[in-house]
Amino acid sequence: MFNACSRLSLALAMSLFGACGTTPATFTALDFANGPNNAEQSEGWDVSSGLPQVVVGSSGYNEFPESGGTQHHQGDAAVWLLGIPKALAANAILHAGGQAVAISENGKLIIGYIYTVIGPNQELGFETCVWDEATGFAPERFPPLPGFVCARAYSYSDDRDLLAGYSQDSGAGQPVKIRGCVWTRQGAVIPLSENVPLVRPDSSRISAISNEGNTIVGSIFAGTGPATFKLPCVWERYPGCPATRTDDPSTADDDYDFTPMVLPLLPEMIEGSADDLSSSGRTLVGYCSNGGVYVACQWLRSPTLGTYTASAVPGVPAAGISGCSGVSGDGSTIIGITSDANFVSTAWICAQGGTVTPLFQAIEAHGATIQPGWTRTQANAISKDGCNFAGLGVDPGGLQRAWTATMKFP
Repeated sequence: MFNACSRLSLALAMSLFGACGTTPATFTALDFANGPNNAEQSEGWDVSSGLPQVVVGSSGYNEFPESGGTQHHQGDAAVWLLGIPKALAANAILHAGGQAVAISENGKLIIGYIYTVIGPNQELGFETCVWDEATGFAPERFPPLPGFVCARAYSYSDDRDLLAGYSQDSGAGQPVKIRGCVWTRQGAVIPLSENVPLVRPDSSRISAISNEGNTIVGSIFAGTGPATFKLPCVWERYPGCPATRTDDPSTADDDYDFTPMVLPLLPEMIEGSADDLSSSGRTLVGYCSNGGVYVACQWLRSPTLGTYTASAVPGVPAAGISGCSGVSGDGSTIIGITSDANFVSTAWICAQGGTVTPLFQAIEAHGATIQPGWTRTQANAISKDGCNFAGLGVDPGGLQRAWTATMKFP
């Protein structure tokens, strides 16, 4: 059924429905894709703006044996258009699956990674991949940095046509080296600077790039041995105040020369990570931690000083585990996840200067009907227009299932 619908471009289908934000809100449990790793398990990881929303993630389940008897589990990268699932092609020989984690604003490019095998021990590895509507969603592979063997892209800049993620020196095993990088659509891979005092070399992970392409967020490790801390970090193409920014090609600035800066932590916290950002890069979200308590955090950029201030998201629990997983394009709406003492997760939303509210509760309050019995909910994505959401949870039948919702705020 999807094959017939896929003749209608993702971008055209979105334009036919116009802007998102219908009233009442809607909630949809997404069907499972029938791919090589077909099984009743799915995850939603990103969602487009507009209606109908396009969701990307993974569907299915497979046990991939490695040397020593280790088992690793993954599904197929998947896309849902008009609620209809399609498994995206990955490694035709291995059927080892993959994960789609981001989608371009126009709905034509899907970004993620696919699984493969590497090394003499046939470890499970992965490589950055793009599925382009123009090529019928055939997988395009992108290399890791020289000296690395695996790579994952996690985000895409529409304005600059850049992918952002990281490369690492091993597959499923514990990596020794991880380095943040960006890819051009022509296949060039460029390492990001780690020129920060006390930072451990090759220890940066990238989570997201802004839509305008001048700001990247993630984390970087400082210290050595047991005294090593994961610190939230931002990379800016033009650091400082906006007046210093220029796109003049005659300047000495490298087009991909992003300058790193460690972000401030909340009081009494020792580590953290920045995991998403607004379209302009002025609002960053993630978490800070003291090693036991994890607090959802946001960083706001001063338009005059070029520095960031950290604050806890209003209403997050003072104890336990909470973190932000996404922010709308204008920075006004934040989503995240809180886990209790038994590590049971609940998706939440903090909208337009309000306080944290369970996301499913907010969706129902805006008029949607959600079948009772959903547990372990996660909100993984909010669209740039702030109206569409995607994630996963355990449905009333006990299956891990991707879901999507629409909800317009006044």
